[in-house]
Amino acid sequence: MSRPATAPADGRPSGKKGKKKKKVEEEPPPPPPPPPIPVQVRSVAWKCMDFRIEVAPVVMLSDIKALIIERHAKATSKDLIRRMNFWFDDVAPDKLIETDMTPMGEIKFSRKGETGLFELFYEYQPHHDPFEGRPFAAVLNATNPQLSMPKPRPPAPPASA
Repeated sequence: MSRPATAPADGRPSGKKGKKKKKVEEEPPPPPPPPPIPVQVRSVAWKCMDFRIEVAPVVMLSDIKALIIERHAKATSKDLIRRMNFWFDDVAPDKLIETDMTPMGEIKFSRKGETGLFELFYEYQPHHDPFEGRPFAAVLNATNPQLSMPKPRPPAPPASA
């Protein structure tokens, strides 16, 4: 009399060899992208041109420069900027950024400024002063002012003849 085959614990019938499944090595998911860098961009000359921006670490300083040029060009005409310098943290010789082809993630910010953001300062040599004769740039004393439209005036009553 033969003994009946008992099934092993994994559920395969005994006596038959099962095919081994090839283990497919799954690639691990890509790491999450690095968080954006919150930056307060400050004009050395005109506080009214300051702005805030969040940038990915791969964004080049030249992209920030293009935004600055666009902001200044809207005030007057194109091609106003000859040379632009950038500093991080403070306007000091050791904080000068040598090239605008530097990725923002490679700038070694050491502290956050009064706004709670990393600070990037810029200065440029214009062909001429686009704000000449305009006192608001020197008088403006707030960082990133919140502007609002004045309330409309009611229409004047018709003049009686």
